[in-house]
Amino acid sequence: MTVHFYDDAACASVIEKVAPTPLLHRFQAESKGMYRADICRGAALKRGGGFYFDLDLKARMDSRTLISNRSTFVSCVEGKEEPTASKPQEFFQAFLAVTPNHAIIDKYLHAMVQWYEETEPEFSTSTWDNPPSPLLAPPPTRVALRQRRAMRSRWLGTEAMGTAFRSVLAEARDDLEAQIWNEVPLVDLGDIGVPSQGGDLCDYVVFDPRSGDVPFYSRARGATEYCSGDVASLENRS
Repeated sequence: MTVHFYDDAACASVIEKVAPTPLLHRFQAESKGMYRADICRGAALKRGGGFYFDLDLKARMDSRTLISNRSTFVSCVEGKEEPTASKPQEFFQAFLAVTPNHAIIDKYLHAMVQWYEETEPEFSTSTWDNPPSPLLAPPPTRVALRQRRAMRSRWLGTEAMGTAFRSVLAEARDDLEAQIWNEVPLVDLGDIGVPSQGGDLCDYVVFDPRSGDVPFYSRARGATEYCSGDVASLENRS
């Protein structure tokens, strides 16, 4: 495999080339690193395809051995249920594998534009060529503020990927060969020979229902505060 590293400049370049026009501004203005990563990851995968892994995943095996040669899209959903065209489902985006210019990734990028527009309706694509000055724009109504808070309570990437996947699934495309894995607590899988990392958030795993294998722990112990192994500190933060 070849590893590609995207700094801010490389992200901006690929976003400008392959993503909807408003996303470059959104990327440059976004203060949340995870949302910047959502945008850059989508653009990079649209152009080149390939594999994406979060840095705090803990791999248990070579995940490529579980992927069919016919598959064009592989990712994980939260929980045991399979996503359908009509049922909301949040995607756990710490792992993605996709072919270049995939329809799901294209719709994912457009869904992020919609997410921002619903969150901040004063910046819509219909007025993008001449956006209003923040100093001249009228203050948002209470309804708009409530809508904005509701949208921001959902994460950009998981929301957009779920929207994109359901949209493509509803089209019943012949070229969609998807493998969907499940992120679940290890305890829900019973005794399958996968050792605990110490409980708490460290013991969420990615499960492949076809093979019955667990290719990843969702978080490597000690990599982030979400899997520090210190249950007391997590309880204090909550």
